[in-house]
Amino acid sequence: MIKIINYKDLKDDFFNGRDFGSSIDIVKDILLNVKTNGDKALLEYGTKFDVSAPSSLEIPQSELKAAAQKMQKENPELYKSLCYSHDLALRFAKKQRESFDNFEVELEPGLFTGQKNIPVEKAGVYVPAGRFPLVSTVVMTVTPAVAAGVKEIIL
Repeated sequence: MIKIINYKDLKDDFFNGRDFGSSIDIVKDILLNVKTNGDKALLEYGTKFDVSAPSSLEIPQSELKAAAQKMQKENPELYKSLCYSHDLALRFAKKQRESFDNFEVELEPGLFTGQKNIPVEKAGVYVPAGRFPLVSTVVMTVTPAVAAGVKEIIL
């Protein structure tokens, strides 16, 4: 059974923000460094945090296609499973998008509100890797962006 707690019964400190200590400053520094130095900073952080040192951050389409063909040949069950997972997620995301109606309503005389759904042009997607790459994260983040109509998805 779910216990229902009225907000009036919560202690005042419940509404205080979390204290992230100095880690928030580290994140701010990283973001500023990436904003200032672009790919150079990303490559440095890749080496530092991910034990990765690629020569380029962009993978040519030809390499992606070759990798897909290799997987299809060497591990067809995994390939089919990923395609199937993507297909299910895409069908769901498209149906979900249909349920997001644009509307405007007058709540009170002269008080209008509403929503209009407009896909973003670009989306950045982070996929944890390291020792245990989460391939499912690609399916569950990229696929809804595709269904939403995002023009450029950066992984």
